[in-house]
Amino acid sequence: MAKPHRGRIQAQGGGTEESESWSQDEPLTKKAGLALLERLKRRLRPAERRARAKPFADARRFIENGKGGVDAPLGKTFSDRRRRAIRVDIEVLAGTAFLLLILYFCFN
Repeated sequence: MAKPHRGRIQAQGGGTEESESWSQDEPLTKKAGLALLERLKRRLRPAERRARAKPFADARRFIENGKGGVDAPLGKTFSDRRRRAIRVDIEVLAGTAFLLLILYFCFN
């Protein structure tokens, strides 16, 4: 049976297709989301990381600045205007993601 909170963060375009996903019973926290983003970044070759410097920074800001998390379905693409195909995508396929841990436990 599918877990109620799941999604993935992907680096795509320019011959790159890597992703980090989650599937769990509780909402993904901001801290865990940032860790997945960083793990994805480390999996890329240096040239692939450099090509996605702005998309990674924008994705990080999106995760950090979300108030109260985000709900599925959500598909968000971060790219550099000069090379739109080179991108980082965040997909929340089910449930909620990027919650502050404190909020989740206070309201459940």
